[in-house]
Amino acid sequence: SSGINAEYGAVERYTFEFVMKVDDDTFINQRLLFDFLFTYIKPKFTDNGLAYYGGMIRKGPRDVLREGQWGIEKWEYAEEYFAPYLVGGAYIMNSKAARDIINFNSANKVVAFRIEDAFVGALADRLGIKPVDIPKTYSKQYDRFCGDKNAKIFHRVAPSFQVKMIYNWTTHGYYCTKPKSHEQIIADGEEFLRKY
Repeated sequence: SSGINAEYGAVERYTFEFVMKVDDDTFINQRLLFDFLFTYIKPKFTDNGLAYYGGMIRKGPRDVLREGQWGIEKWEYAEEYFAPYLVGGAYIMNSKAARDIINFNSANKVVAFRIEDAFVGALADRLGIKPVDIPKTYSKQYDRFCGDKNAKIFHRVAPSFQVKMIYNWTTHGYYCTKPKSHEQIIADGEEFLRKY
């Protein structure tokens, strides 16, 4: 449980509306994301005042793997399914949600497991904090969606390439040098769904 407290250690020391966790291989279009936060999200907090936003891994529960790279031992997490959670590349909470999660984790000495995004999602679920999907958030899908000029977050993009992305977006209105047509993006998406 010390991992989450270290990650959000500043939460108790500062006044803020939102806190964002971001990996170094995540590209964020701050202008589009902040516009989305303050135009659409802030006025629509849930009834309990909690907010936990990002790109959804999937809409429903996810099987807990017991072997391989993403395997979790039964003693770490006994449940068979993870509650829905957000991609670890980037997610956002308002101050109340972040403080509630940290306080719950500290008070209950919850055993942290190494899949950080699923762990945070499990804590949020115990507190009744539901993840909300931010549209136009992509993980491992840069090639298919780089033509989407309204994309807010791309996960798994090399930091060196992120500079090129923001240059392309600010000067040309798209992220990649040769953006795909809308039709090609749709066709690629359909092909991806057929494979998986």
